Amino acid sequence: YEGLIARDKDLKIIPGLAERWEIPEPTRWRFYLRKGVKFSNGNPFTADDVVFSADRVRKKGSNLQTRIPADAKVVKVDDFTVDFILTTPNPIMHSQWDTWYIMDKEWAEANNAAEPTPAEPLRAYQIERVAHLAALLDGLRRLGALGVAEPGVDHRRAVDRRVQRWGGRVRYAGREQEREHRCRPHARSSQCTRSQPFHR
Repeated sequence: YEGLIARDKDLKIIPGLAERWEIPEPTRWRFYLRKGVKFSNGNPFTADDVVFSADRVRKKGSNLQTRIPADAKVVKVDDFTVDFILTTPNPIMHSQWDTWYIMDKEWAEANNAAEPTPAEPLRAYQIERVAHLAALLDGLRRLGALGVAEPGVDHRRAVDRRVQRWGGRVRYAGREQEREHRCRPHARSSQCTRSQPFHR
């Protein structure tokens, strides 16, 4: 799914399914939709889908009701133009629309998805699973990096290698350095040899 607008790498609002928009008067926003866009099932994207999605997101049970003012009127001007008519001016109305996605009206009505389905709160056993997973991930993070806690691998060295790959440095034994460890697979720590640390 996509929205009428999107965000770039600097989080600035950029065109999405709407190629451009304007505010012809303080309480009216006009969006011009992209032509030639199709949903994954082949249905064409039109203003009907925008009006449907705007009505759906404001219905009872939706977790995104605040995306569009409840008293706003969404009007189809033509197949590729939609007006949002407000009761009071709102110069940042579209600021949260990067998380409001347009649905295929025809598909939603045919597949019993015209009404929003609210996200249910987590049950006790789900909360316990999430807490367990968080603890497990924290433990792996403390060992080194995800996926590198293997026999015969020095986890501190693995962390250093991972951080260096992202352009950073780590402090190890109080100094910025790299230590090289060589161990035979599954060897005990006493069987490992370690080279002297060196500075880059």
